[in-house]
Amino acid sequence: MKKKSVEQPATYFVAVKNPEDVRRNLLTTSKTIITGLAQYERFRQVRHEKLESIRKLRLDLKHTATLISKLKMHLPSLEVHVVAPKPAPMKITSPQKALVTRAPTPKKELNELERLEAELDDIEKKLGSMN
Repeated sequence: MKKKSVEQPATYFVAVKNPEDVRRNLLTTSKTIITGLAQYERFRQVRHEKLESIRKLRLDLKHTATLISKLKMHLPSLEVHVVAPKPAPMKITSPQKALVTRAPTPKKELNELERLEAELDDIEKKLGSMN
């Protein structure tokens, strides 16, 4: 029986000058990349919400048009001339702008975004421990 000779790959070592600086640079670069990915995930979420809102609006408009056409079928066909009163000009007494309130949007689970933020926190902790 022949024994197979097992050759182990040669191990090479490379000297790194200023390993702390190299590690710090790698961590800051990783931090930058992760913040970019997090911003992209937020962008994707907003884009998805926008498309969903547009889709819902189109469905509502179609439904409204259908209801208007049904209403016109049931109403008598008369021509009525109505003179609309002129609207009174709006007077602004205070220079403050009217506050626009938004309905709070329910927070959705962002698995990818949360994961990226957790990685970002880990990198910031490592950077903080190095300083």
